[in-house]
Amino acid sequence: MIRENHRRFIRFLFDVLLLSACCLFLISVVEPFLTSNLILPRWYQLPVETEVSVTYGSYKAVVYVDNFHERFFFNDYWFGNYEGFSIVIMDIPMFLIIMFTTQILTIALGLLSLGLRKEKTRLISFILSAIVILLMYKTCTDLNDGFFSAKFEAGYWLTYPSLILFLLASILSLLSHKRQAGSNSQELTSLKL
Repeated sequence: MIRENHRRFIRFLFDVLLLSACCLFLISVVEPFLTSNLILPRWYQLPVETEVSVTYGSYKAVVYVDNFHERFFFNDYWFGNYEGFSIVIMDIPMFLIIMFTTQILTIALGLLSLGLRKEKTRLISFILSAIVILLMYKTCTDLNDGFFSAKFEAGYWLTYPSLILFLLASILSLLSHKRQAGSNSQELTSLKL
């Protein structure tokens, strides 16, 4: 009875950790993870010096110039099928597509592992969220050159607590599985005697 209540509590704790990690990670996907600023000098097709700000997500970008803003999503953002502002969004790397795909896989596998109870899928969610952090960091370093100044936004910072929650859920799951396997082998040994 006590052992069964212990298992239920561990399972409940694992579910709460994993669901919280998935929710935080979903918010980090929706929120932009990077903002870059570019100051266009007067001689570049503009009569005055203008600051252009771009917020980046894995699947979207929003360009702000003075009181004007324009949004680019998915295909327009990834492959540059947009009109205007090409200086700001030029050379968007293909790893943004990989980042978005990895984000979706992380959330899907996290939610799927709530029902599957497989240790491998729980660990994969942790590994995929770590890959997303590396891709976000790579994007920032690529955009932070002589023309742009880039800084991380909420979407980047929210991936860290979700990474920790995925890790805690994975550790809890592995420890629970090892404890359960150990108790099963003890029961088999006592039955043989």
